[in-house]
Amino acid sequence: MADHPIDLNSINGDSIGTDVSGVGNLIGKDIHYTVKGNVFNINSPSNDFIEALKKILLVQTEEESIDKHSGVKNPSTIRDLRLIEKNIQQILDLLKITDVQIGTTTREVKAGEIRISRVNLLLKRSIVLIEQANKYWNVVSKNSDINMYRTKLKEANRHLQEANLIDQYNTEVLLYMAKVQGKLMPNNPVNMRQILFRIKNLLDFPHSNIEKFHLAHSIFLLAITEKPIDDNSIQDAREMFKELGRKDWLRQCDDLLQPEETQTKSAKSLYKKGLVLGSLGRYDQAIECFDKALEIDANDSRIWNGKGYIFGNLGRYQEAIECFDKALEIDTNNNSLAILKNKGTALHYLGRYDQAIECFDKVLKIDSTDGDTWSGIGISFDYLGRYDQAIECFDKAISTNPKSDDAWYNKGVALDYLRKYEEAITCYDKAIDMNPDNGIAWHGKSLCLGGLGDHKEADSCMDKARRLGLNA
Repeated sequence: MADHPIDLNSINGDSIGTDVSGVGNLIGKDIHYTVKGNVFNINSPSNDFIEALKKILLVQTEEESIDKHSGVKNPSTIRDLRLIEKNIQQILDLLKITDVQIGTTTREVKAGEIRISRVNLLLKRSIVLIEQANKYWNVVSKNSDINMYRTKLKEANRHLQEANLIDQYNTEVLLYMAKVQGKLMPNNPVNMRQILFRIKNLLDFPHSNIEKFHLAHSIFLLAITEKPIDDNSIQDAREMFKELGRKDWLRQCDDLLQPEETQTKSAKSLYKKGLVLGSLGRYDQAIECFDKALEIDANDSRIWNGKGYIFGNLGRYQEAIECFDKALEIDTNNNSLAILKNKGTALHYLGRYDQAIECFDKVLKIDSTDGDTWSGIGISFDYLGRYDQAIECFDKAISTNPKSDDAWYNKGVALDYLRKYEEAITCYDKAIDMNPDNGIAWHGKSLCLGGLGDHKEADSCMDKARRLGLNA
């Protein structure tokens, strides 16, 4: 939550009344609000608050991207996304508190001329979490069972399920639910396909461009999960995307529909097809595409990097490193930072921590403000038992982005190793303040509290971690 807690004592009105008023703090701003019916109205919002609220609209859903004249662009950095995520969470937390007071579910937030549905807030937060998940490989990232990729996706899935409970017929929410299921279980798309078939049934006769887009999207994803890929269905989806003017999705269809004879002549088309398949978790097929592309053009660093990235997700780290080395031999400038970070990550997972640090150091010589790379070095120092150096790196990461719950969590882990439990708890609390649904931070805090002998509070934190699906 924010620096100033919500003043629950100021909430008044009947427990199931139509008008409930209160005072609280959202996005670092003091606010007065009134709940009438199912609308949470922020009274006389300041200009600063309105501007902060507008930033939430920067996160576009697929539905909003249909509107060519919205003028809204997605935030460009992870830092922006995390700040927006925190702002959304603060609003959702306050809505839950008022729900208890009025005995019903608040469905909309209104501030001046801005109106945002609760479903849309949940959806946008899920999108931010999915973007964060895409930073990680689908592997264990810390000492045991913590997989950051899956942790972020599970958190996104919880918010999507909450949105679905409010509006069971919202096909935008269902689409994101299907895609998250596909990422969580790439080798078993049963749940994903069930959701996609539900969307198809709901949109049997689409009445708008948005509904047509959702239908095309679901048909495309169903085709991808067929073995072999259903080209006829992709062609059907392509025709709808064409009618909608969705060139981005047309390109994805075309990348998959390239005739075999064309693909054998074009490394670029095979590379693009590999990217599409890799993004959907079809790793083996993606590698086949990259291999065919390299038979045509073995001097394209992008193909080697793409293949290495897929090997990394499969846990085949030595093969990944060999691919990244090939890519670096070819391209020492344009994509070298991304390739070096990928190589450093693979070296870390292979247990070659000193070499991973050397690789990350090369990145920082080019860009010393890369907080994720500072964290990467810090984690490798953790595994070497050099915890003081790890903490210095996490402090660097925090200085580049004080709102990063991951960096605060990682610093907490290093302090925990040093048995500086109280300092570690302070870091875990910072991570939880940034993201109350950070299950691994609750888990870390529980272990530290146990180390301090506060077993009752430790059990409470562990229960919270479990409810957030840490080991689910």
